[in-house]
Amino acid sequence: MNRYCSAFCVALALLAGTAVSAEGPKPLTAQEATDAAAETQMRINDAIPIVGKLEDDPKASDLLGKAKGLVIIPHYLQAALVLGGRGGLGLLLVRRGMKWSDPVFYKISGGSFGAQIG
Repeated sequence: MNRYCSAFCVALALLAGTAVSAEGPKPLTAQEATDAAAETQMRINDAIPIVGKLEDDPKASDLLGKAKGLVIIPHYLQAALVLGGRGGLGLLLVRRGMKWSDPVFYKISGGSFGAQIG
């Protein structure tokens, strides 16, 4: 009986999640779309010099030639004093043959708790 109740609860939770996600994302206003485009361009502009530095370094250039993917996070911040936080915005490129894919944009973040300073 308990096993059936657990299975029912899991199925109900999955269906509830599907109903909530069925609404889909709301459309962006013109200002939100403009801001998103500006942020996207800023991320690309910040990543270009980093790729240039990688190509100038012989060891990094060799690795870049063998890489199947590349994640570039130009502005990664980290701070801690008992509670810690870290995060950044970047992009991911995947090699397809001799060409790189269009960028996929990422936002990473994390936190920690414990004895730490820095």
